[in-house]
Amino acid sequence: VLTRQLQSLACAKYKILSKTPASRDVGPNDKFAFNNNFKSAQYRIRIPVVAAKASVETEKEKSESMAAIGLERQYVVEAAIVRIMKTRKQMVHEQLVTEAIKQLSARFLPTPKLIKESIGRLIDREYLQRSPDDPRLYNYLA
Repeated sequence: VLTRQLQSLACAKYKILSKTPASRDVGPNDKFAFNNNFKSAQYRIRIPVVAAKASVETEKEKSESMAAIGLERQYVVEAAIVRIMKTRKQMVHEQLVTEAIKQLSARFLPTPKLIKESIGRLIDREYLQRSPDDPRLYNYLA
């Protein structure tokens, strides 16, 4: 934070401080002094703070974060499906997908494929079961 303030005072439009060595970046060994030659036509000046450099993710970090986000979204989708089925007890596949998308649209827009995969995982873990009479109908078990 202090380096951004110093950079604003020494390297921006108004050079209130003089910096040695004269460069745009502020390092730990740089020396600052008051600039006696500074003059401004305005009585009051505004000194904007230099914006911080944005940290750029590498491809590896980006792929790791996307995998973590995907995993978190799976859990959120499964939780939403369980909440829906807990209240409805029985539901047709299309209605369940529509209701899940409606509930999750505030956080992110899930794809029907993601919802279908989540339903499959919930069936494997015995939270849901397909109705023996109608394969499109799901029953809540837990």
